[in-house]
Amino acid sequence: MNARQDRSEFINLIVAQIEHVTSDKAHADEYLREAGLDPDAMAAEGIKQIRKRMLLASKARTLGAMDAVEHAKQRAIEYVDRLLQTVDFSFDTFLQNERPRMSFRGIESLDPSQMRDIMIQHFTLKFSDSSDADDLSSPSQSNTR
Repeated sequence: MNARQDRSEFINLIVAQIEHVTSDKAHADEYLREAGLDPDAMAAEGIKQIRKRMLLASKARTLGAMDAVEHAKQRAIEYVDRLLQTVDFSFDTFLQNERPRMSFRGIESLDPSQMRDIMIQHFTLKFSDSSDADDLSSPSQSNTR
């Protein structure tokens, strides 16, 4: 029990010393300089490491988002191709039912590849923005009439 008490007292003494030394910035700087360390360089290096880790985390989030969008685009392409192969598909009905976000003139002069591109963009956004991707696993009559 005596060894445990000695150990506890030693830890309390060290903690009290650390609290005293680091109680304010001036004491902490002085302590570090006495130990042969440069507090300004340590702070700059710490900030550099924090920024580096923040950039790496941001990169990972961006890559994850890009992967998710790429997956949604692939699903949209497959869905649109199946939709265009249905016998009763109508682009006008698609526009009425889906109301895609788009702005242009001359809708009457769109060729089939432009219509397909509009539909792919629309469903890519729809698949990546919501859980609608699961509801659209196969072309439904509501999108084709």
